[in-house]
This record gives sequence, C-alpha cells and structure tokens, in this order.
Amino acid sequence: MSWQTYVDEHLLCDIEGNQLTSAAIIGQDGSVWAQSSNFPQVPFFNYHFFSSLSFFFYYFIFFMGYVVIVFLYLWFVIIVIKLQILMSYFQIFLFCIEKNNQFFEEEKVCNPNCKI
Repeated sequence: MSWQTYVDEHLLCDIEGNQLTSAAIIGQDGSVWAQSSNFPQVPFFNYHFFSSLSFFFYYFIFFMGYVVIVFLYLWFVIIVIKLQILMSYFQIFLFCIEKNNQFFEEEKVCNPNCKI
C-alpha cells in the first residue's frame, strides 16, 4: 500500500461518525510523503521544528485553530489536521509505522513501546 493510499483510504475515512477534513504524512525533514488534496500550507513544516520534537513518540499541538496530532517514530511523522472529535477524551490508538520505500507495515500497540 502506498503512502497516498493510506492517507486517502485510512486517514480520511469515517470513524464512528467523525471524519478528518485533511491529512498528510510529512517527513522530519519537512518533505511531503503524501497528503490530501485540500491539505493547508502550514508554516511550521520544517526540519528544525521536527528535530526539536524527535524525542517524543507523540505530541499534541494546538495551532491556528487546528488540532494537530504528531506521531513521531524513527524518521517519519504523521500529521493529522482538524480532527473534529478526538476519540472521546483523547483515547487514541497508538501505532508504529516503518517506512519501506513506498510501503509501510503497521503494528497496533497499547503503549509507545514499539517492536518495529
């Protein structure tokens, strides 16, 4: 599965009556791996921003009226913009993804101790 397919079919899908308005997968260097067609240009996508957060597995940022969830693991970051409801009281499924060219492997976990 390509990164673009993951954005289109998994991040933008309906989840219990809620849906993201836009989503993207951005590398820590600021490069765009995949994004929805209406993903906004957000000014903090740069290497220094991501490298300053690289010691976190996940991080919540509230910025310009958007709710941004940043999942960090090794050399990738997933940005999810404008989640309407954050799975009742921030109960979010954490997951690890390992980049392998244009494909990925996903492992759902209960805590940030990834095995990948």
